[in-house]
Amino acid sequence: MHSHPSLHALLDTVAARRGTAPAIEDPPTGSLTYAELAALSDRVRDRLVALGVRRGDRVGFYLHKSIDAVTGFFGAMKAGAAYVPVDPGAPAWRCAYILNDCSVKAAIIEQEYVAGFTEQVKALGGTVPPLIVLDGAGGGGPLRAALDRLDGERPAPATASVACGADDLAYILYTSGSTGKPKGVMLTHGNALAYVDWCSTVFAVSETDRFSSHAPLHFDLSILDLYLCFKHGAT
Repeated sequence: MHSHPSLHALLDTVAARRGTAPAIEDPPTGSLTYAELAALSDRVRDRLVALGVRRGDRVGFYLHKSIDAVTGFFGAMKAGAAYVPVDPGAPAWRCAYILNDCSVKAAIIEQEYVAGFTEQVKALGGTVPPLIVLDGAGGGGPLRAALDRLDGERPAPATASVACGADDLAYILYTSGSTGKPKGVMLTHGNALAYVDWCSTVFAVSETDRFSSHAPLHFDLSILDLYLCFKHGAT
């Protein structure tokens, strides 16, 4: 059994212990400490729950690689959901196909992609899910602004994070679909933590380390970049 039952527990554990430490930097747009990352992801959780997201649901992410995206992932997992990132550089039909295929309950999306996404989902005969729309992505500012705007219309009640177990889904990553339609690979918190624990042994990480994230967020190597770093309170 892991000392942390879920990926989001990694974040909250470090935030409680080293809240002022830098968690994530998004040059040149901004950075968040562990306390700020935990607090902003809590706001995402509350808003997703207000939109009807429950344990076992899926939440789509259609935005550039950014603090906003990573914070959103934690918010989705705190709501008990699995996050589903798509490649914002891919054609709109592909992104729409993926998010429709796994029946996302809500999606966090940049404004520039909304029209194409909406059009393509409807072309598939699908239903456009509730959207949290960001005016761009980078540094966490656009995410915070979108949540502020929604709170101004109707505040999202505070909720508790779902205590996900090893068998709860954490994320779904889609294959390239080069031999047909993209297929979703479902990964649990237990799957991810087993990999992160193995990486911990191999790389001997400390809290003073800095990780550079090169893998796209819809690619499985991003799991090492993100969660190995957050497990050890690194940056």
